[in-house]
Amino acid sequence: MRIGLFSVPYLATFGKMRRSAPNYVPLGIASLTAYLKKEGHEVLPIACDLSQITVEEGIRRLLSFEPDLIGLSSTTPGFSLACDIAKILKKQTNAPVCAGGIHVSARPCQSLEECDAIDSVIAGEGELSLSDLIRHLEKNGQLTGPCPPPGVIWRNNGDIVEGNPGAFIRDLNKLPFPAYELFDIRNSRPPVYFDFGIYPCVNIMTSRGCPSRCVYCASKLTMGNRYRALSAEYVFELIRYLVMDFGVRFISFTDDTFTLQKERVYELCNRLVRSGLDLRWSCFSRSDGMDHGLARTMKRAGCVGVNFGIETGNNKILARIGKGVHLQDSVNAVRAARAAGLRIVCSVMSGFPEETPEMAEDTTRFAIKLNPDVALFNSLVPYPGTP
Repeated sequence: MRIGLFSVPYLATFGKMRRSAPNYVPLGIASLTAYLKKEGHEVLPIACDLSQITVEEGIRRLLSFEPDLIGLSSTTPGFSLACDIAKILKKQTNAPVCAGGIHVSARPCQSLEECDAIDSVIAGEGELSLSDLIRHLEKNGQLTGPCPPPGVIWRNNGDIVEGNPGAFIRDLNKLPFPAYELFDIRNSRPPVYFDFGIYPCVNIMTSRGCPSRCVYCASKLTMGNRYRALSAEYVFELIRYLVMDFGVRFISFTDDTFTLQKERVYELCNRLVRSGLDLRWSCFSRSDGMDHGLARTMKRAGCVGVNFGIETGNNKILARIGKGVHLQDSVNAVRAARAAGLRIVCSVMSGFPEETPEMAEDTTRFAIKLNPDVALFNSLVPYPGTP
């Protein structure tokens, strides 16, 4: 079948900070594209932000492909635009429209209720559920019936019907490399605080799922609570492919918890050192996921910066949000990164329930104490599906 995948633009949601935001390959549809191509389907992914085209041009390219099924992927801020795009598509094609991504995973039934131009929703990890959905469409010619595939929600005789929960891919090493070759990676850029002027730059996600219970985080809605990681060998081969085939010189590891399995990071770093690849990279880390030995090894392997999720400088709030760390962990992590010569970014936020102005001031004082190269102050956003 011919499958069109459309990543709903998100850069506009940054407003005046648009130029400071990252513009990455949308790895969700990049992975889906590679997976479906491996199954024998023709797939066209559209990423307007990365291709630097308008939504109208993206829709034109999608319709020119004449897809049998259209997939829309959006975040919560982009869901209203996703609905607008779905309505435009409904007027110009008979191809069913399926929505996926973090927002519809949090509100699958409500998303269908709010947008009648969306025919079905995939909640959670997409590869297996979308593959099942396509097989149903090939067999039946339409997306309806009393029993949707696992992970799928659709309409049946005016009712919204949910399938069983979708399955997670246990062994990520069986996945093909994301289809980077179908995206305009020459336009990819990191966030301004990790922009060292080293290009081309792409993003990689080397794991899915997080065992942490942070009450503000929605990632479990699509990736689950079980940590599943690509092997160091797989990640290294992907990096070598990007360097050799596309000339990539900077990589942003966008895992929520890149350093969760330290032995895996050590192995990857050792492979990078032995390879002699001309590569620089950055990553995210929990504060309890960093120590002096790891920081030095990462620096030797080309790491230039780490973003620590500090969140708060108040012990009571730290306990309430389920982060599972202590303030001293942050002090130790920043110390280790600084000793290794890494650029340090600390992300904090305010606006937690029951947080007083004095507690928020604790966070400001703690950020000053940590003295990172960059402190990112964020307002709490209560995303759908989070406690």
